[in-house]
Amino acid sequence: NTYNTIADTTADTMPNNDYSFTIANTHPCFAGHFPDNPVVPGAVVLEQVILKWDIFSKHKILSIDFAKFMQPVLADISCFVCFNPVKARHSAKMEFVVKTLATSVAERGKEIILCKGRLVHD
Repeated sequence: NTYNTIADTTADTMPNNDYSFTIANTHPCFAGHFPDNPVVPGAVVLEQVILKWDIFSKHKILSIDFAKFMQPVLADISCFVCFNPVKARHSAKMEFVVKTLATSVAERGKEIILCKGRLVHD
């Protein structure tokens, strides 16, 4: 990581190849990305996907086929990345999902998909 303001918990591997991260509200991206309503830019989220991939796999990412953001990623929320192989013979593609857990009383613990996509590796 290039910013010490990213609270990173990559050492704590979650079940099913999940890797967690939190973007701190002091991260420099928030200065220009909606200062009154800080939303993590997509590039910062995808940077975390790439960093977690480097822990998950020895393969190099060649490209990200697509990434769809379903919900805004906010400052100071715990997120985790899941990698799932594309079910095709000899596929060099891997799906990823960035999730968080709901904190409202009614939905506490429910997984919320923030972003999903697919990457291509060597």
